[in-house]
Amino acid sequence: MSVQKSYRTRNVVLRHCPARDEVLRRVGDLQATFLDEDLDDQWYEARWIVSAAATFHYVEDVVASECYVSVSGDVPTLVEGTLRMVVEGLDVWSPDELIAAVDNATDPVARGLALIRLGIGSPIHYDAEIAQRVFDGLGDADHRVREMAVWASSYRAFPRYRSRLRELAQHDPESSVRDGAREMIESYDRAGVAES
Repeated sequence: MSVQKSYRTRNVVLRHCPARDEVLRRVGDLQATFLDEDLDDQWYEARWIVSAAATFHYVEDVVASECYVSVSGDVPTLVEGTLRMVVEGLDVWSPDELIAAVDNATDPVARGLALIRLGIGSPIHYDAEIAQRVFDGLGDADHRVREMAVWASSYRAFPRYRSRLRELAQHDPESSVRDGAREMIESYDRAGVAES
C-alpha cells in the first residue's frame, strides 16, 4: 500500500550500496513504522512512516548501482526538516562532493558514473551549477560519458535538457547515444516535461 504525498525532497545518495543494514539501523533509531516495499528488476524501494507528516523512502537503483533516500509529505518545511534528521545517521554524499566527483574524475567511465550519481542527487529545482555538468557531459568527446549523461538527465527531467537531447538524438555519431537520447525525449514527453 503506497501513500502518495504532494511533496518529495531531493534524493540523498548513500556512499555504499546496498545499504539496507545502515538504513534499517537508522529507521530503528527513529522508531519509524514500516509501510511497504516495491521490487522489480531495476530497483527496490522501501518506505517507513517517520511521523504523521513524513514518509521515509530508501531506494536501491540496481541499474545505476546507487542507493539513495528521500522523504515525502504534505508540508515541505516539515519534510525537509525530517530529511535533515534522517540523514544525520547515514553515510551520504554531500552536494559539493557530488559535484567534485564529476570535476575530479580522471577517466571517462568514472566521470560518467559520477554524472549519474550527481543526477540522482540533484535538487528538485533547476540548479545551473549541476545542470552545467550534465550539459558538459552531454557534449563530451567520449561517447560513454554522453550515454551516461543522457541517463543522468532522467533523474531530474528539466525542460532545459530537451534541446541538447534532441541534438544528440538527431546528430550524435554513436547510435547508442542517439537511441538513448530519443528514449529520454520520449520519457520526457510521457512525463509532460515541455520545452523551456
